[in-house]
Amino acid sequence: KLDYYARRQTTMTVELGRDVAVVRQEVALRSTAPARGLPRYVAGFETPGILNSLVTLALPRAASLLEFSREGRSVNTELLPEGDHTVVTDTTALAPGTTATWVLSYSLPLRDGRYRLTALPQPLAVDGGLFVQVSAYPGLELRSTDPRTDLTTGRLTMSGPFAERVDVELEVVRPGLLS
Repeated sequence: KLDYYARRQTTMTVELGRDVAVVRQEVALRSTAPARGLPRYVAGFETPGILNSLVTLALPRAASLLEFSREGRSVNTELLPEGDHTVVTDTTALAPGTTATWVLSYSLPLRDGRYRLTALPQPLAVDGGLFVQVSAYPGLELRSTDPRTDLTTGRLTMSGPFAERVDVELEVVRPGLLS
């Protein structure tokens, strides 16, 4: 029942080369549960007030894992196949008012210089937050076929509530006449 008090913030930064994407996902989980005053059936009986969570992060099947850590310390995990992707997992126990942060980094080969991102939110009582920033390696540019995609700064930046599916497709090109 303490899941109601869990707040999530997801930050994704992506750097694109002509044939590779280097992705860094940071997921912060914070317990906003009050330190006291919750009924036992909400606070729990075994560890009252402690938010015990299984954290599962997904990455594309073709990705090569670079890092999976919590609070800067490597998490011993294995890559587990699940459908068309792979997952890594960890567990945590958060006291009221505390936060844990995971970092998942991986490289992903690109096909035809195109990067596709699909981010799927977890249905929650209170929406999580999402921040996405995609940039190209020096000497390269990003292009999008979607006119709603703003690349005026040379990068894609999105932020807001993470309540709906997010789909992004970008192409990496070398600027110039023959790009």
